[in-house]
Amino acid sequence: MGRGGDKDRPLRVVSLLGAASEVVAALGLERLLVGRSHECKFPPSVRALPCVSSPALGPDLEQQSCATVHDRLSERVRRGLSRYHVDVEAIRRLQPDVIITQDACDVCAVTVSDLEAACTEYFKQRDDAGSACHVVSLRPITVSDVWENMLQIAEAVGHTEEGCALVQALQARWSLVRQQVPLRGAPPRVVCVQWLQPVMGAGYWVPEIVACAGGESHSGKPGDRTAMLSLEALLSLDPDVIVVMCCGLPVEAILKNLLTCEDLPQWNRLRAVQTDAVFVADGDRYFNNSGPTIVDSAEIMLEILHARRFQQHRTPSDRTDAAAAAAGDAGVADTSASLPCSNGLVGGEGTESPKIEVKHEGRAYIQLTGGRVEAWHACDRRPRD
Repeated sequence: MGRGGDKDRPLRVVSLLGAASEVVAALGLERLLVGRSHECKFPPSVRALPCVSSPALGPDLEQQSCATVHDRLSERVRRGLSRYHVDVEAIRRLQPDVIITQDACDVCAVTVSDLEAACTEYFKQRDDAGSACHVVSLRPITVSDVWENMLQIAEAVGHTEEGCALVQALQARWSLVRQQVPLRGAPPRVVCVQWLQPVMGAGYWVPEIVACAGGESHSGKPGDRTAMLSLEALLSLDPDVIVVMCCGLPVEAILKNLLTCEDLPQWNRLRAVQTDAVFVADGDRYFNNSGPTIVDSAEIMLEILHARRFQQHRTPSDRTDAAAAAAGDAGVADTSASLPCSNGLVGGEGTESPKIEVKHEGRAYIQLTGGRVEAWHACDRRPRD
């Protein structure tokens, strides 16, 4: 890979995928990042980097309903238009040696096709100058792919050994989750909702997260694409637990969209609604994120599914000695302590009977009472202790 003709200067990396930025940071190499996509938000320090992309639908998606976003995206697909804009001039100014992107989903993040369409001439100029820009395209579909992608990133930035140590540390934590699953009783039947209006079930690696935590996914199989799931189909499945984890939306925006469901007869007849087993999770930060927080997601799911045994989402101090040693020996950043999470939401002031029950304040999800949303305030995001 080229370095603009100067092999002594540090590698320059632009990340077009939030998970990739988190992996680079977890490797202890955040200093290599010189640019990011609009979706790269963690660790918080990366937000100060120049942004080289933007959503074609505008910056206010969180303020729009799920139905509106879906309709607008569908129209762009019908017209053969890209969902994202890539700022080639910003990339030209940054002169990256490595650009990390993905081709697993053309809805959730900038794709390699978006990048190539915008930067064809720029890449040719770099090639002609003998300083080719190395494009790393990730394809996270399953958990195995997630581990492999981390190794790809580490190799691309010249730190293969650190990448192996990071993956080993994360896999140790993943195994610990499996070991803590209660052996007695049937596994809870779980539906993970990745979008509302229309309802879509979560696929890709999310069913593996559910299985790791001792649940049985009824919204998709490992590696499945996101699929439509009507309320009638959801009622037919009648899962024990529903976890709403909308891609691209914070918890408070998900709650606003859930307001459209709470008075529907199908919604109120669901077993999970009637037994207070509807949860709203920060899907962007966790479950839909193919970075190091995939393990946090399994830990969160373990707590959701087996709340009586796990009263609090474990902190980094609870990790196994083996996992901590694996990370420490290789000089790899702690994959949990350095990454922030959401505080729970609480009922608004003046509400006589708030419908949002905060079971685990300071963590990454909330639990609804009766499947209803009545009052909330914005999440207070802070780093873990």
